[in-house]
Amino acid sequence: MSAGDIRLAAVRLFARQGYEATPLSAIAAAVGIKTPSLYAHFRSKDDLFRAVFDDAIRAELQELATAVSPEEAATEGLRRYLRETVERYAATAHLSFLLRSIYLPPASLASHIRERDRVFAVELTRRVERALVQGTAAAPLGLPPEEAALAFIGILRGTHAELLYAGPEAARRLGRALWSAYARALRPDGR
Repeated sequence: MSAGDIRLAAVRLFARQGYEATPLSAIAAAVGIKTPSLYAHFRSKDDLFRAVFDDAIRAELQELATAVSPEEAATEGLRRYLRETVERYAATAHLSFLLRSIYLPPASLASHIRERDRVFAVELTRRVERALVQGTAAAPLGLPPEEAALAFIGILRGTHAELLYAGPEAARRLGRALWSAYARALRPDGR
């Protein structure tokens, strides 16, 4: 049993039950140890949550990097990333945990989550903007790259909220509608 095993068990439980409803004893039981043994790896439940939150951010940034390849137009990769986000929400604990934490943060960690989410959003925007101006994606855009990146983040965040509050089908519909408008806005002629 390692700190990684503990974080993996914690992300699954936090995603499913939430922070408040997940006692350290449940996390310890999930990895087959006694609760006091957790303290050899993490100072507190809050410390463990912060580590899991940072893991979830890294996982999501990796998903974006995987979806947006320099060998194809960034818009294709961004469209795929948006579509796969909806599918991954139900399939992966990291994304469901991340969204639950951002939109429904535990009170004791709300300021930490807001700050980490702000940094996460800045990094997502930077990576999207970079993808839009590099490689085969460097075709003319109907929007300045920074504005196009921010608009994509708005679409992504709207889809995230829809996933959390209305479910996957509503998120798919919203994502398709927003993507359609976004794709038209990205064309130099606006059509």
